[in-house]
Amino acid sequence: MGINLKECIDYHNHFSTMPINSFIIDKDAILQHKPYYEGSVTLNTILNSFGNAYKNFKEDYKELPKFDLGDSYEFLDYNNQDNRWMTLYVENPSFADKDCELEILEKDNDINCYAVFDNDISSVKPIEITENNKLILKKYMDFLDKHASFIECYLFSKQNTTYGRYNALFKFEYLGDLYTKLDNIKFHVLIDYKCNKFYATIVFNLDNMSIDYNSSSVEGIAGNKKEIIDSLVNTIYINRERIAYSYKDESSEDIILRLKKGLDI
Repeated sequence: MGINLKECIDYHNHFSTMPINSFIIDKDAILQHKPYYEGSVTLNTILNSFGNAYKNFKEDYKELPKFDLGDSYEFLDYNNQDNRWMTLYVENPSFADKDCELEILEKDNDINCYAVFDNDISSVKPIEITENNKLILKKYMDFLDKHASFIECYLFSKQNTTYGRYNALFKFEYLGDLYTKLDNIKFHVLIDYKCNKFYATIVFNLDNMSIDYNSSSVEGIAGNKKEIIDSLVNTIYINRERIAYSYKDESSEDIILRLKKGLDI
């Protein structure tokens, strides 16, 4: 006998919509209580929220001025808790004869740079850069400040499970790179219901903000692929706090608020 998709989703919504600090912990009691839809969002909402945030990120990034520190660079780290600190990996730098990590510290409204070669801390070398490049680096830090919550969402969702329990797993996979171009999101859904497992890979196109049904796939459940995917993205709900919680081993209000802000949910 095949999976009854509506019944399956309803069953799992009882658990995925539960608030983190809910007083209900008994399985039978959870199933007797209605799902907490008012505190939850659909997979479709999550995908579209990420797409909109990425669009704003991409537009602002495109407007950033270019500096002449090297042939190309990659963002490695950024911290704005006290003084602002950014780490770039620079290929063929203009200030050295081999690739390096460039540590950039803003302090007392000035920019100080330090090169680290071959990931060797003993090789740290202070680097002099032009005033124009200092101004440009400050603009990059302003950009990172503005999009910090979204960037955290991207990194956390890329590295961790979005939602998981023993018989359900939701996970993001990104095709492309955040700073060059993200093409699609692959959203993986694995569900076990009454000893029957089914698996779906939902491809969300970030250019036109829509599901690419041709590239998406469903295994382990019979029926029209588009109808199955539409049911998954429109009727599976996840509690807003549980999304943030599943990115971290321990939940903090700061993490939850930043992730919710980054996803605008």
